Parts: sequence; C-alpha cells; structure tokens
Amino acid sequence: MKPLRYTFYLLFLFIALSIHLQAQVKTIVIDPGHGGKDKGSTWDTLLEKDLILDFAKYFEGIDCGPEYRIEFLRTSDEYFTLNGRVQKINELKPHCIISLHHSMNIDSLQSGVQVFYCRENYNEKASLALANKVIKLFPKDIPIINSPEHANFLVLRDVNCPGILLEIGYMTSEHDRNIILSEDYRKRVASAIIQAIVQ
Repeated sequence: MKPLRYTFYLLFLFIALSIHLQAQVKTIVIDPGHGGKDKGSTWDTLLEKDLILDFAKYFEGIDCGPEYRIEFLRTSDEYFTLNGRVQKINELKPHCIISLHHSMNIDSLQSGVQVFYCRENYNEKASLALANKVIKLFPKDIPIINSPEHANFLVLRDVNCPGILLEIGYMTSEHDRNIILSEDYRKRVASAIIQAIVQ
C-alpha cells in the first residue's frame, strides 16, 4: 500500500503545482474594437471593424513567455454593447487590456497614431506607465501624436485592470492606410505592444 500511497501523494503535488502555476499566468486581453452592427470608421468599402480584427490576428503566436497568455475579446464579427464589452473583459480578470482601433477624419491629410488612457480608472498610474512603454517601442512609420492622452472611454474607465486604447492611423489618410494594411507593420506593432507589457 505504501507505493500506492506515495503515488497518490506525488499526483496530488503535481496537480497542486499545476493549479498554482496556472493561477500565476497573467492574461493580456486584446480588444479589436467594434464588431457586428457597429462598423466603426469607414473609408470607401473598408470597415474599421474588419480591418482591426485582421490586425488583431497578428498577436496570435507571439511568444509572451511562461508568465503571460493572450485572450481575444472577439475573433469574429461579433457585436458587444459597451457594457457587455467591459463585463466580458472583467470576467477574464486580465493583467491589462489593449483596445485596438483606427481613426477617420474629414481632412484626408490628417495622420497619426494616438494612445489613450483613463484617469478615472483606479489603475490610472499603471495605465499611464503602460501607455508610455508602448509609445517608446511603437513603430514610427506613422507619427504618434498628442499621446499619451486622457480619454473617459467606458472600456478604459470601468475595467478592473490597467488599459490603453490605440487609434492606429487614419483610414481616411492614404499614407496611413497603406501602412496599416501592411503585413510587416502589423507584425511589428503587435510585437512592440506585447514587448512593452512583458518587459
């Protein structure tokens, strides 16, 4: 009976250790903005909800190391209310949330990347620190403007974790549009964001 008891003891230790290690893994939530009936910004036949979902796919397969994992708020053309979005994020109990968007402007020459955080979130300092890290590592193909900037976005204000929202270029700018559609740029942006988080 002793060998059997010893085997059960080792199995118990293994299970306990596995649960402990899983609890230590930090979740990074990638939120591709809009979705479903919420098209977001538009230009010609291009819809922000589709472009940003494609953009988010470049986070797949990035090596975050053993301490982190990536969860996507949506992986299809799915609609959430803003409150529903916040609720789903909070259910995941993430380490942080990155909300991805593209901008538009009636001025087709308007160009730039903007990084927002929320002062009304109790994780304001951590959010601001994350914004600054992302800005430092972010590819400069499109200039970063007026950032980091405070915005009282619900998806940043009401989540129970640090978070930032990125407006990655203007769909209405030919210069920005050509860059944000580039596979190389998308890969570098995704890598820079994750690197800023796990550093």
